[in-house]
Amino acid sequence: MKKLSTSEAGRLGYVASKEAIKNFNRAKHLRSVEKYNKCPKVCPHCKTLIHYESRKNKFCSRSCSIYHTKRKRGFKKGVEVLCFNCGKKTKKNARKYCSSNCFHEYKWKLKKEQIYLNGRVTEIRQAKKYLKEVRGDSCQMCGNTTWLGKPILLMCDHINGNSQDWRL
Repeated sequence: MKKLSTSEAGRLGYVASKEAIKNFNRAKHLRSVEKYNKCPKVCPHCKTLIHYESRKNKFCSRSCSIYHTKRKRGFKKGVEVLCFNCGKKTKKNARKYCSSNCFHEYKWKLKKEQIYLNGRVTEIRQAKKYLKEVRGDSCQMCGNTTWLGKPILLMCDHINGNSQDWRL
């Protein structure tokens, strides 16, 4: 028999150990598949068996997951809900408002109450909108609503000169 060099012996040892590791992993995989198949997971919605490759999933498909979680949360078609803003009955899927306009009106009502109680706003748009609703579209000094045939624009000034002071 021929004497092997160190590199050849190392190469042969590498090939043999690589093959042994591959066989070990294959046997380990087969054991785990066999163990899983004894007691496989079942989809909670459609009661079908979940394959070994998908064993980490709770449901067999995305559609089962969506249907099951929606049903679980109480999303039911045709449920009558009262709108928070106007109180109108609507058939919506678990919404609080009948429309996006109602939602924005409700938010503005809450903001108006907050401005009334605190006497402060956080931005100029809110100040202008609030003043238009409360005091109307007229000059606060003279009471005119038009100037040279055009409507008067609302101008807001900081009386004390502090640009961070938004008191009304």
